[in-house]
Amino acid sequence: MLRQFDLIKIKMNREVMCQKLSNGNNSAPVQISEQAQKAFQEVEELRDKQSKFIKLQSGETKLIQFDPEKFKISEDEFEGKKTKRVHYEVTDPKSPLDVKILPMSPTNAGNINTLLKKGYTLLEVKRIGSDRNTKYTFAPA
Repeated sequence: MLRQFDLIKIKMNREVMCQKLSNGNNSAPVQISEQAQKAFQEVEELRDKQSKFIKLQSGETKLIQFDPEKFKISEDEFEGKKTKRVHYEVTDPKSPLDVKILPMSPTNAGNINTLLKKGYTLLEVKRIGSDRNTKYTFAPA
């Protein structure tokens, strides 16, 4: 966990970066310190642990362990409309006791089920895009 002193240093670094950006020096990306990178990683891990859902960011690839016996069709609300989704109970191979939910559209579920029917339960899942432009790819690991 981050100590109070570390958080203050990160805050000061962020203020310096914001000051540089506000001075018009935003033509090149700002160098992020190793300490800030670790803090970002810690926040991401905390987010992942607290949620019962697996969430992939655009461009992210994850190894996910599926159990072909553990999924259900659910009615969710998406953009104000009721829609059917398939909720898979899955785990990260690095923490197999931490069961999460991976919600998928029926189209993506069909792609997953094709691999599950062939006996592939450890899949590499990649997300491309965001919102309505989101696409997923699935491959045996």
